[in-house]
Amino acid sequence: TAAGAAGVVIPRKGSPGLGPLVIKASAGVALRAKILHCEDPGIAARALKADGWSLVGLSGGPGSEDLFELDLEGHERLAWVLGNESDGISSEVAEIIDRWVRIPMENGVESLNVATAASVVLFELMRLRKTGLV
Repeated sequence: TAAGAAGVVIPRKGSPGLGPLVIKASAGVALRAKILHCEDPGIAARALKADGWSLVGLSGGPGSEDLFELDLEGHERLAWVLGNESDGISSEVAEIIDRWVRIPMENGVESLNVATAASVVLFELMRLRKTGLV
């Protein structure tokens, strides 16, 4: 991806397929990225954990860490979990999240749409890698 993500896991239910509009909106990256469409996000999350990935959930809830103050040294295999815009992260997946992170926002703003949130996270991670902070 443009920000260096190794791949994307997308649930089939509630997500658009890779049609012409998605490909155009992604500027063609959708054709080059590793994309796994899954039937059950819980199964995908458990499989990632079993393969040694740490799950990082994006949420503004209490106890979540500020994205811009994260210490990610030694954490190379991170799978970022973003919920859908209406329901968030399912309780099944939330139970196995290793770490919760929030994007700091100005007062009065509660959330971002999932594409914007993913962009903020991925480009912050790229910035950290390029500056040697990860």
